[in-house]
Amino acid sequence: MRKIRKFISKDLLVRLYKAYILSHLEYCSPHLLGIGNAETTKMETTNYFILRTMLGYSKPVSYDYLLKMADLKSLEKRRQS
Repeated sequence: MRKIRKFISKDLLVRLYKAYILSHLEYCSPHLLGIGNAETTKMETTNYFILRTMLGYSKPVSYDYLLKMADLKSLEKRRQS
């Protein structure tokens, strides 16, 4: 997705992310409800890196801002709802 982001809109990138990547991060999400803080942090950090790279932002941008740009909740909040 990093290679094609120059050729397609951010809206389409977000839709591709939701279809192909987010589904992998949420796989078996009911089983992930009881995971520890270290594992939750790793998953959220991975999601942050993917969103930041895909949308073309530098490191200082906040995770909350990226989630807002993609119209998403954090992985932890998505598991709880």
